[in-house]
Amino acid sequence: MKTKEDYEHNLIKYHGFSEPNLNNKSYDELRDLYENIQKDRLENILEFMYEESGLDRHDDSSDLELASLWKRLKELYGKPEECYKFLGSIVRKFEYEDIMEILTLHVQDRIYKNIYRKLRVKFREYQEEMLSELEKICKEFPEEELYTLTKVFQLKRDDVKWLRAYIKTLKNGENTQKAKYLASMKHYTLEKYFEKSYDDEYSEYITNVKVKKELIDEIASLTKYQKSELFKKSVDDLRYIREFEVKSNDDLIRERRLLASFINRFDKVMYDSENVKFNKLLSEAKDELSEELIGQLVSYYEGKDPEFARKIKLGFSF
Repeated sequence: MKTKEDYEHNLIKYHGFSEPNLNNKSYDELRDLYENIQKDRLENILEFMYEESGLDRHDDSSDLELASLWKRLKELYGKPEECYKFLGSIVRKFEYEDIMEILTLHVQDRIYKNIYRKLRVKFREYQEEMLSELEKICKEFPEEELYTLTKVFQLKRDDVKWLRAYIKTLKNGENTQKAKYLASMKHYTLEKYFEKSYDDEYSEYITNVKVKKELIDEIASLTKYQKSELFKKSVDDLRYIREFEVKSNDDLIRERRLLASFINRFDKVMYDSENVKFNKLLSEAKDELSEELIGQLVSYYEGKDPEFARKIKLGFSF
């Protein structure tokens, strides 16, 4: 927790305030002043990021005439490999809607459905390539920001022009560093000064990633599950596994303690010639120990004192 002196020091050193201006302010006033400055800073960062997102929308389409597209597709129809390659090239040069506008003019043609299916395959491949490239470019962003951006990219997956523009701009090293800096500053400001805003901004990440990691770490420490296997499960499934395993672990600890207690007590009556205490303890063991624990009790004494083990087995009517 920051002290009054911490706020004064930061306001003087980093924000141009003079000591006389701050001396008469209370702790709450200094805190509010400092947090408002940080909030303005965050809003400026977000505004700048928004402006930067208005990226170059220039389309690098080649001079290939869309009007001749259908003719070329008919020529390649009997050559599946070449047809796929050609479709792969045009989805990178033209907007999907423009390609479809040409194709639908020939919807009655017998090859239309086949060409349309091939086009969808190549278009999806291109989308995945761009999404993967964007994630690669942004891989050094704060984890929360990368997760949030990835969700945005997924929502915009059908806007190929938008994705293409982001890739083109972010591939520039200077722009990549600028975007990384802005994302890091946004994350730092939210995390350090605005806990509620942080929770709101990254709520999906917290639910689906942070919480998931914590659950996986806890389950992995209790069980033989592989983390790679656990990552495939939903948060709800992980919570169920955690609750089950925690209960099982608690039950196991309780059973071990109970067995250790009875072993300690049986040790004390091992040489009771009158068997009064032994029979009383045997009766308690029948009531409190499961068949599995009784078996473990007998196994323990078979290794320690086979004669006493036979006595216990006889008492339990094995």
